[in-house]
Amino acid sequence: MSSFPSPALTVYFLCCMQFVQYNTDPKSYAGSAITELSNVVLDLGYNAVDLVRNTQTVILAVALAILTVVVLCLLPPAILRVDRKKDESMDLLLTIPVQRVQEICAARMEQLTQMGLDADAAGTVLVILKVHFHDCAPIAFGAVVLFDLGI
Repeated sequence: MSSFPSPALTVYFLCCMQFVQYNTDPKSYAGSAITELSNVVLDLGYNAVDLVRNTQTVILAVALAILTVVVLCLLPPAILRVDRKKDESMDLLLTIPVQRVQEICAARMEQLTQMGLDADAAGTVLVILKVHFHDCAPIAFGAVVLFDLGI
């Protein structure tokens, strides 16, 4: 259970304190006791706020320390690994003979031509056969696909 009073009890207490404070002579013993009690309640409130601020500061410091460790210790090896894989992939790509690349390119151009498309040197595919919405092509399992290229 919390050592702090509930908010409803605090509001009720403060209302009662204000009523007694306004109806009591400040120079009397009761007036000085009320002032002292008000100071004690204020000190409790200030201490509670200081405790929360200190807790938040510690949590923030720990979170920033963990983030710094992750960024400084774990990220550079991951970046280095990606860079090495990039270099390995480029080396592997460069080991493919030029004749094989030309064969792959010719096979691709043949496939595009069979599909009614044409490709330029930059790899942009152009339509050379007009396909209308009412044209259809049967595919596996007896389904039918309708083509509409918006041409």
